[in-house]
Amino acid sequence: MALLVFGSLAVAAMLPMYAMEARSPRYVLGFALASAAAAAYGFAREAWPFAVIDTVWSLVAFQRWRLLLRPVSAAPSFPANPPEASTCLRSLSQLTTEPHRPSPATWTLSPPNSANATWP
Repeated sequence: MALLVFGSLAVAAMLPMYAMEARSPRYVLGFALASAAAAAYGFAREAWPFAVIDTVWSLVAFQRWRLLLRPVSAAPSFPANPPEASTCLRSLSQLTTEPHRPSPATWTLSPPNSANATWP
């Protein structure tokens, strides 16, 4: 009976923690701990698929919590001197591999190559 109560509380704690994850990293940590508790319940009940899935959820949540606690200075930054737009456009135009196509204004009509065909 105690195992059932433990599992029920672990799974019940996952829902509000997941719903409030955007508010604070503490809720992400709470979700990770609740998932770990649910995984422990799954292993104790020998419900292997449930236990494995909750273990993965717990590991992913711990990783997200760890990344949320990183200092802001560790975040990637933009270059101090970005290249000018003309340089970017020039390098982008060099990447195109499609051959030049004439505009519709320069199209010309030529008669068909077949000897039996009539051309108006």
